[in-house]
Amino acid sequence: MGGDDHSTVILFFVIAGLIAFALFGPRPRDRSTAVPDGPEDEPYRIYTTEFDLEFSGAEVVDALPEASLDRERGHLQGNPSTWKAWIGRTDDLVKRNGPLFDELMPDLRASMAGLDSADVAVALLIDQSGSMKGEPVARAAATADLFARLLTALGVRSEVLGFSTAGWKGGRVREAWLRAGRPPRPGRLCALMHVVYKAADEPALTEVARRAIVHPDLLRENIDGEAVLWARSRLANLPVRHRLILVLSDGAPVDDSTLMENGGSLLCRHIVKVVREAEADGVIIGGVGINYRVDLYYPLSEAATDLDDLPGAMATALERMLRTAAERTEVAPG
Repeated sequence: MGGDDHSTVILFFVIAGLIAFALFGPRPRDRSTAVPDGPEDEPYRIYTTEFDLEFSGAEVVDALPEASLDRERGHLQGNPSTWKAWIGRTDDLVKRNGPLFDELMPDLRASMAGLDSADVAVALLIDQSGSMKGEPVARAAATADLFARLLTALGVRSEVLGFSTAGWKGGRVREAWLRAGRPPRPGRLCALMHVVYKAADEPALTEVARRAIVHPDLLRENIDGEAVLWARSRLANLPVRHRLILVLSDGAPVDDSTLMENGGSLLCRHIVKVVREAEADGVIIGGVGINYRVDLYYPLSEAATDLDDLPGAMATALERMLRTAAERTEVAPG
């Protein structure tokens, strides 16, 4: 066999070996594939709360550039025209919702029968995940404005709260986990961003806060279980008997960084557990789904299958929650 033929044969076997190794040899786990789910009773863990953030609606927009790694990674849109367009859309929707105030008030007032309004507090908790971007979040902001005014007119204290994450792809939390050598099943692997758009002692949702709700760079991912715990802790500080949390959401709890390293059902299992424990402690929790059924997480739920149905669905959910509170008052001893 000549030198060239010998080289050709050697090259053939090298290539064949490489192909065989690629097909059948050992390989590292694909980082784009989530690890298997843990057992149903696996404890919910948090890798770190060091980078979790809470802002008011008046300060959150200015805080966005430094809140995460998103700016240096090119994830911030930084396009004021996009935000301006959705501010304009929200302002139009607020005006369009004006007649709904008088339309919805009688049924809401009737559902308060037997309740002392000073003994009721409601938190409206808005899912600010990326899928809410655009028309859904504009509708949510306009509807939040309407219901804050309705509840104030009823004498009920209310809060408007939003929940997202502080950075895409796990942000600073995932960076810390990588530096620590990727310990397995780390638990929640992102930083939370919670925003108080209207506190209980404020009579209305301000224009500044309402416009902040629709900022595109706020809308990332959603850790619903911890958001409900946060809303619950805020209501617990109020001297009222009846604490109601109404969650507005368009999908399941999702954070890719967390689910990739803990299994796909971790966040769903957590929100179910959180709601069950809150209800057992007397908190009334309802959910409204935007083109999505949320009854898996919130047994007391309504669905807005069309965005035009959102105010009506929220009114129905709130009426059911208030009636539940009134029924508890009736059966209370003494």
